[in-house]
Amino acid sequence: MLKTYFSEIRRTQRLWPVLILAVLAFGVPLIFQMLPRRQAAEIASALFVFIPLLLLIWEWRLNRRVTFYLLALAAFIVLLALPQALVRWMSTEESIAEVTFLGLKMAWLHRVSNLAYLGVLLAALWPRRRRAPKL
Repeated sequence: MLKTYFSEIRRTQRLWPVLILAVLAFGVPLIFQMLPRRQAAEIASALFVFIPLLLLIWEWRLNRRVTFYLLALAAFIVLLALPQALVRWMSTEESIAEVTFLGLKMAWLHRVSNLAYLGVLLAALWPRRRRAPKL
């Protein structure tokens, strides 16, 4: 009975990140409807950096293992969310369509990050039966 109880806790711990990521994905368009575009973009950028960062820390503290989900979160934060947020915060006067980062248009980078976020969400759903080696 005790083993079943702990396995249920473990199973729900895997569902929280999925729920948090889904709420973020569906909540950000509501922010854009309620606030002015610039302000909503800055808030959304902050949310897409800090919430995945918190989930990354939580995943690491929970498992202490490198998982596919952990790698997907780290890649999303470092390669897409953080650069977009920094560029958006530094170029507040320009439209997102006009801004470039390392020769890439921010609009294209935004589309790529949408697909990558979907990949992070799918990685959170990925069953974690096989254990990665402990670090």
